[in-house]
Amino acid sequence: MSEEPKEKEDRLISLVTQSGFQVVPLQTIIDALAEMERHLKEVTGITQEELEEYLEKIQNLLGEEISMNLSLEELASWIQTFQSL
Repeated sequence: MSEEPKEKEDRLISLVTQSGFQVVPLQTIIDALAEMERHLKEVTGITQEELEEYLEKIQNLLGEEISMNLSLEELASWIQTFQSL
């Protein structure tokens, strides 16, 4: 007998939370990412287009895994380093 969609969702949420992760609404994640981008643009004085270019450079240089684990301060420092070149 197959599980109902709600039962599957509940089971998945249970597995995620038991693994130490938190389940949050998608809009919360979108808002947090937008705030992070706003902060980086404010601190470094760059445009959205420049931010995307710098983030791509950082990812190409450091690799995806390392670049995804940088703090906002570390990202800002990398961007400022690129700006000074």
